[in-house]
Amino acid sequence: MSELDEIRRDIDRIDNQIVELFLERMACAERVADYKAARGLPVLDRSRERALLAQRAGQVPPEMRTYVEVLFQLLMEASRNRQGERVGRTSEVAEAIGAALAESPATFPREAFVACQGVEGAYQQIATDRMFRHARISYLDSFEAVFRAVEEGLCEYGVVPIENSTAGSVTRVFDLMMDHSFHIVRTCRLKIDHNLLALPGATLEGIRHVYSHEQAINQCGEYLRSMGDVQVHVCENTAVASKMVAEGGRSDVAALASLPCADIYDLVPLAKSEDVMGPAMELAEKLAGMGLEVAIDDRDERFPVDDHRGIAAMATRPDGIGCEGVIVLQRSANADFRMRFFNPDGTEADLCGNGARCVAAFARAVGAVDSDSMRFETAAGFIDAEIVGPGKVKVSMPLPRDFGDDFVVAGVSHKIVPVENLARTDVAGEGRRI
Repeated sequence: MSELDEIRRDIDRIDNQIVELFLERMACAERVADYKAARGLPVLDRSRERALLAQRAGQVPPEMRTYVEVLFQLLMEASRNRQGERVGRTSEVAEAIGAALAESPATFPREAFVACQGVEGAYQQIATDRMFRHARISYLDSFEAVFRAVEEGLCEYGVVPIENSTAGSVTRVFDLMMDHSFHIVRTCRLKIDHNLLALPGATLEGIRHVYSHEQAINQCGEYLRSMGDVQVHVCENTAVASKMVAEGGRSDVAALASLPCADIYDLVPLAKSEDVMGPAMELAEKLAGMGLEVAIDDRDERFPVDDHRGIAAMATRPDGIGCEGVIVLQRSANADFRMRFFNPDGTEADLCGNGARCVAAFARAVGAVDSDSMRFETAAGFIDAEIVGPGKVKVSMPLPRDFGDDFVVAGVSHKIVPVENLARTDVAGEGRRI
């Protein structure tokens, strides 16, 4: 047995222990939920979660703190969700919402056996992970093999590229579409992010050969011409090119591929996408979702999210732009992106349902996601969203929690006011009075 096999055996043993401890922890969460339900206590205890994160982060070396924080954030979210399920069963409102969800038509499957051309790290694999939460991927040598795998029932789905905005149609795939029997059930727009990848120690000046798929070569043609005396070679796809560079051991060879390929094949970027393909666009936009929200693309984390007075000044008229909420879109290590929502007075809320619809449309517009289906992180948990048509966005809101006689929390607090006739009720006036 090799040393690597022994290490993997240790990892498997540790993973088994983690699963057992996780089940034990979730059993404790159920007991906590029963205790809270019996006493009318809210599921979320933000102060305890903050204290727990700080405590756990302090137990590990500084370089591991971020990883531990992410781990325990996920554990606490799972605990909250499980508690919410148990507490929600005692609520008529939650049961009504659950019944409505059960009657809703099924969405696109979350799990599937999918055929892709290439190897791990190919853009088709990235697209597959966008469309399916849990996909088992069979990597094949050619596009034709993908079509055959679907046609013959070897795989449930196949993912192939058909077009890109700069280099045009993938003609080989269009030819195969004419020759095979299949149905197109979903499309995915993927932001292409080519980088020049090489072995550690290689220099940009020393590169003499560049490998990639012909579409990537066309997309980065101007940059390749600027490199001077460099030979360009076409191969099956960008991930295959990365694998060839990694296995070749030469410091004068590079590949055009995605950053995930750098991690998979232990390569380093000699030139990033903004240099190889041109700069990305930054954007802020007003969006309407019942009210008017302002969405800000803050993936470079320059927006002053801690300046609550400044946010309030920006949101309120007459000196500000005037809106009912400020949405900040940030990067996330656990989802497609992170949404933060600020009220007009500058305070931060866990979630806004209409704002969630707005940020989903905004994320699609600015290229933060490359599919009409997405998952994003909020302070109230993870939200799944889908753009179902022009101006139409469907979101899976978390179940309401912290029920009271006259209020319910669904991301933000909602006042419940019984009325005899809604049509005759001055809802706006009643809202201002409350």
